Amino acid sequence: MGEQLTLPHAPTPDASSPHPLSPLDTIYHFYKSDVPLQRLVAVRHVANVAESMTSREIIDRLLPVLEERANDDEPVVRQVVCDQLVQLSVVLVRRNKVSPPPTPQSSSPASLTTPTENTDDSPSESNDDDDDNDPTPSRPGEHEGSNIDEKPPGYAAVITRVLPVFRDRLMDKAPDVRQKAGESIVSVSRILDLDDVAKHVLTQVLLMAHDDSEDCRVTAVPLMDELAPIIGVDVCRMFLVQDVIALSEDPSYHVRKSMAQHLGNICTTVGPHYTAERILPVFLKLARDSVWSVRKGCVESIVHVSDALDPPKRGEVLVPLFQSFAKDHSKWVRNGAFESLGRFIATLDSAIMVPDFLSLYTSIPDLPSSVVDSEVAFHCAFSFPAVLLTLGHDRWPELAELHRTLSKHSKFKVRKTLSFSLHEVAKIIGEDQSSDLVDIAHLFLKDLDEVRTGTASHLADFWRFCPGIHAPIFLAPCGNSIVSLTKTGAFVRCSLRSFPNFQLCSPSKILLNAFFQWPLISAKIALMQFEWPQCHQSAFLFAAFVPSLHKLQTNSMREFFPFQRRLRTKSVNFTSLFVKHCSKRLDWIRLQLFFAATP
Repeated sequence: MGEQLTLPHAPTPDASSPHPLSPLDTIYHFYKSDVPLQRLVAVRHVANVAESMTSREIIDRLLPVLEERANDDEPVVRQVVCDQLVQLSVVLVRRNKVSPPPTPQSSSPASLTTPTENTDDSPSESNDDDDDNDPTPSRPGEHEGSNIDEKPPGYAAVITRVLPVFRDRLMDKAPDVRQKAGESIVSVSRILDLDDVAKHVLTQVLLMAHDDSEDCRVTAVPLMDELAPIIGVDVCRMFLVQDVIALSEDPSYHVRKSMAQHLGNICTTVGPHYTAERILPVFLKLARDSVWSVRKGCVESIVHVSDALDPPKRGEVLVPLFQSFAKDHSKWVRNGAFESLGRFIATLDSAIMVPDFLSLYTSIPDLPSSVVDSEVAFHCAFSFPAVLLTLGHDRWPELAELHRTLSKHSKFKVRKTLSFSLHEVAKIIGEDQSSDLVDIAHLFLKDLDEVRTGTASHLADFWRFCPGIHAPIFLAPCGNSIVSLTKTGAFVRCSLRSFPNFQLCSPSKILLNAFFQWPLISAKIALMQFEWPQCHQSAFLFAAFVPSLHKLQTNSMREFFPFQRRLRTKSVNFTSLFVKHCSKRLDWIRLQLFFAATP
């Protein structure tokens, strides 16, 4: 850990003193308190205090505080220590960094090079006669990487003092602390040199992967997956993959489950061909495990594995595998499969998506509770735009009935997610088929506030992809529904997001005349209720609306100003706001019309 400095004793706080303790003295006073909450608060402020200190002061005066509290009796304090150490590490490394860490390339870092046979401490020379001796690749860390003594003090302190704290907490008896330590050591690894990550981080993780303790092996698995994109393709292929194979055959099902859940980053890093050759057989073996939780772990990671494979292999291997998950005798496996089905489909090509497999997705609302939980419908609705985009607009008829069914689902959060994505669905299927969505839009706008705000927020975007012939049918019910939102205050938020985009729509007198009343009613309600923020926003909407009125050369401008004069008698502020906003858009307005209509 290095030489520890003795921290100065902070003065005792005196309520009668006009000079309160400094932030640093406050930490010194409370970090050893007998009260856990006081220790927690003191530790939480360490990173804030570090902002005003030099690197040497951080090393000498703050690191000892966190090192001591890393062994606190309270797990929550030990968790916060990990968080604070990450923040201090970022400060120390960035202040002292001479060059950014090298991006993992095809060559291995110095600490991971393959050694040659050598009986003494001096480096051996290459010898063509030794080609028959094929040395076994060394484990990471067997060879010295970067020289810590040559590093800046702040960087060296992270290596020699911060990382050891994380390594100790990885063995913590509290699972939450172990998880936080794992997240922290990965975060710090992203700002370190590759050689140092291999020597001081990966080495420890691989040792944990072979530890006799089941908890250590379980903790090591997600760290291997998180470190994969940091250490690069060569190190992954040389060291991680062989441990993936070993851990997939671990006698503990907890370890096998963790391995099944954490394969995504490793697969992505090593590439599609290597994944298909080395990791896919491991994944398939885990998918047939006798323990249901291991199979469910495969369900949770199948989307990431699919992303890492070439498209032909996805259809050849993973689609049949997914079908077996959907028929698994464990409800938890089936439930997980149907929850991830939409995201899995989004990784496939349209040619792979045969109707029989798509029927698994379209049948979700009809599945009984004995097969899956009702929450599956939410995941189905959430992934609907991605599934539709993957299949293409030509296959909308295969999904239209599912969309209608979900839009009437009894759970409001299913309808809510569909309402927020309705404009995206309209965009994908195009004008020729968007008429199917008009009734659904009306339905959402009459729903609970949480549902109708989704449609109202993107109403202009939705309108852009609807054919103009539906304007009379569409706008009247929408107007009535939107106006009712003014009573809840949600209208202004929706309008501000939606109204400016109406100018991108094809000009239509029906469109403008219908929407023209909404900001007027909103302003009227705002004035009656003396809601100044809403009144301000309504004035903004008026000004934004003027260019569209001018484009159509309708009488709407003349109809607007008498109403504006009536509002003026109630609020001079509204008039001044409107003029202020309109003055920025005078280039859109016929000045003679503007002055003719105003008093």
